[in-house]
Amino acid sequence: QEEILAIGCGQNMLKRGDLADYIKDVVDNASCEVSVKIRANVEGSDTLKIAKLIENAGADYLHIDAMKAGIFDADYDLLTEICSNTNIKVIGNNSIDSEQKIEKMLKTGVYGFSIARALISGKLNFNISNF
Repeated sequence: QEEILAIGCGQNMLKRGDLADYIKDVVDNASCEVSVKIRANVEGSDTLKIAKLIENAGADYLHIDAMKAGIFDADYDLLTEICSNTNIKVIGNNSIDSEQKIEKMLKTGVYGFSIARALISGKLNFNISNF
C-alpha cells in the first residue's frame, strides 16, 4: 500500500516567508510521497506563485480547494492556469456534486479530484466509481 503524507496550509501558513523551507524539510524527511493542500484565491496571496513554490520545494501532489469567494463552483480557470504552468500532480476540489462538474474539472488538466460536502451529505446522484 502506497503512503502519502498530507500537509494542510491554511491562510496564515500561505503567507509565511519560510513556507518553501518548511515543505522542503518535510519532503526531505518523509519516507513517502508528500501532498500539500491549499485554498485558492486567498486575499493577499498569489495561488499560481504558491503552486510553483510548492512544486519547487519537492512536493509530489498539490491538492487545491479551488474556491472563489461568492461562487458555488470551482475556479476552473485557475486550475487550468496552474496545470498549464506547473508539472506537479494537481488534485482539484470544490463544489463537485455532479458528473458534469467532474468532467469540467478533469478538462482543466488536474491529475485527480476530491469530493467532500456532496459525498458526506449523501447528495451524489451518480456512482463515483465510474470515474
